[in-house]
Amino acid sequence: MKKSNISFIENQLQSKWAIIFIVLRFLQKLIVQLWPIFLALFLGGSGRSGFEKYEIIGASVGIFGMFTSIVAYFRYFYRVSHDELIIEKGIFKKIRLNLPFERIQSINFHQNFLHQILNVTAVEIESAGSEQKELKIDALRIEVAEELRKILLEKKASHRQPSNTLIYETEEFRPTTEKINILDLNLPQLIKVGLLQNHLKPIGLLFSLGGSAFAYGYTIGMDPMEIINYARRNLFNLNFDEYALWIPLFIPLMILYSIVTTILRHYNLNFSRSGQRFHVVQGLINKQQFSALDRKIQIMSWSQNPLERLIGLFRIYFQQARSGNGKEEKMRFDIPGLSHSDIDEVKNHWLGLGRGNFENKFGVSIHFFKRSAIYQCLFYGLILVLLIYFCPLRWIILWVIWWSFSLFLTWQEYKKKRFAINANEVYVGGGRLGFKNSIFPVHKIQNIRINQNPYQWRRGLGSLILYTSAGRVKIPYIKIEKAEELMDLLIYKVERSKKSWM
Repeated sequence: MKKSNISFIENQLQSKWAIIFIVLRFLQKLIVQLWPIFLALFLGGSGRSGFEKYEIIGASVGIFGMFTSIVAYFRYFYRVSHDELIIEKGIFKKIRLNLPFERIQSINFHQNFLHQILNVTAVEIESAGSEQKELKIDALRIEVAEELRKILLEKKASHRQPSNTLIYETEEFRPTTEKINILDLNLPQLIKVGLLQNHLKPIGLLFSLGGSAFAYGYTIGMDPMEIINYARRNLFNLNFDEYALWIPLFIPLMILYSIVTTILRHYNLNFSRSGQRFHVVQGLINKQQFSALDRKIQIMSWSQNPLERLIGLFRIYFQQARSGNGKEEKMRFDIPGLSHSDIDEVKNHWLGLGRGNFENKFGVSIHFFKRSAIYQCLFYGLILVLLIYFCPLRWIILWVIWWSFSLFLTWQEYKKKRFAINANEVYVGGGRLGFKNSIFPVHKIQNIRINQNPYQWRRGLGSLILYTSAGRVKIPYIKIEKAEELMDLLIYKVERSKKSWM
């Protein structure tokens, strides 16, 4: 890759292609905010003269948006001083953002389809202790972005940490050039991973479309009972041969959906380790490069569905600390296709060699299953009564089978609920047909609470809820004495720990 000779000491403009992305962002905001007005104008307009007026207004807004976008481009500068990144922007009001190097968490690249065509990338700089989650530069040439990231990370690594910063934090920013590849997925491997995904997601899309169709029918004046009767006549009265014709056609479409979405999201996936952070490059239409610093990762989870279990593949998730304004941060780390040894390698990198092992894992009370079963019986029983009144026998049989399967899933969930605590980490496991296990260091805990609903209170049970900056983890339906004991133990460990949660 061609190296940039820019020093970044003087004010720098973005790539000229940034104007396109600024215009598109303006139009997107305009549509999101004003689409009800546009819809009302087009649906309620009468006569050509009225629409000519609206076209003039629309053209004026478009010209204004183009003008302000061009001005915004020429008034957006960035530069690197001796101790911070400086960004100046604003059309009518000048805004200056100063980001000290020690507050930089990660520098990520994002390329949608248009970025890739123009050979530019968006640069997202995540910071700690800021009111906004990240600073974003809309478009830089690839070589310029790489050079900027290299300079910022070098300055961050060599920059003197504040005197009140813990040793635990400073050790995580020691400069290193070593890169360890954990996983690479080529196209045949991605197809294999796509075949192992949950193929029931398109069914959720169909239900959403069905709900939208019902709402549309209601808005145009159709009687809700008429809509229900229409669905009943066209779905419930189909014979077995008609279902046997449609199901073989629908199953390949569900599988194809899983494969295509997997390829689009994880194309050419590279998952690696460098210094004290994990790094991911992936994507076909939207290509992304992003990192997660060890100290920002709050919870690590890994899972298997039944298909993945057949060939021993796992999916891993990282939940990172939320931004300063309290909005939930996107879970960008969702990596499929890992082996058991890969999971162990990731744990060793994040927690330390040999960490994350638990001798004894404990289950939860049988009342976890009983309470859920009671509510399911009430719900499924009510629906069954309606089916008996409105539907043929075959639908009643199918509903009873689904009811039985739902109870089986709840029993499996109860059997797989496990938790454990060792000297340094907390483990919580769960799942139904598959499983999902989570682990996190004790010092990441920020708050602990015990909840009791009336059902638990009468039986001397409680749920222990552990809060981190990335969300909460729940240990449900354990003896209240055990919950109080664990809460005291964890509070003691957190207070004694000299490690920072971030």
